[in-house]
Amino acid sequence: AITSMMGSNNVEKADWAILARYRQIQEFVLVPDNDDPGHRYMSAVFKEIQKACPDSKIFVCKFQHMKKGDDLVDWLK
Repeated sequence: AITSMMGSNNVEKADWAILARYRQIQEFVLVPDNDDPGHRYMSAVFKEIQKACPDSKIFVCKFQHMKKGDDLVDWLK
């Protein structure tokens, strides 16, 4: 599991180059928070992963029955 520091509006300030160490990983699963900032954040993270690991597959997972604003922890509860 990875995330970036400084919140969802600062994806570009994180050093995503570290992902290049994990180019052997062929699949990434992204789980966005169920709100507009969460979706924008996942879109930006998706692009960063594509740059660092261009041959990987990236899946964005959206869970059923998530209320607006929920995240993975809320869904698990």
